[in-house]
Amino acid sequence: MFERLGFILWYTHAAIQAVSMDVHQMFFFFSAE
Repeated sequence: MFERLGFILWYTHAAIQAVSMDVHQMFFFFSAE
């Protein structure tokens, strides 16, 4: 049970990092123009 919980936490953390990276790239792209 705890292994699954840890995996879910790691997966959500990785997803949040990926989304924040996309947001930063979009912001940089729009601010560059």
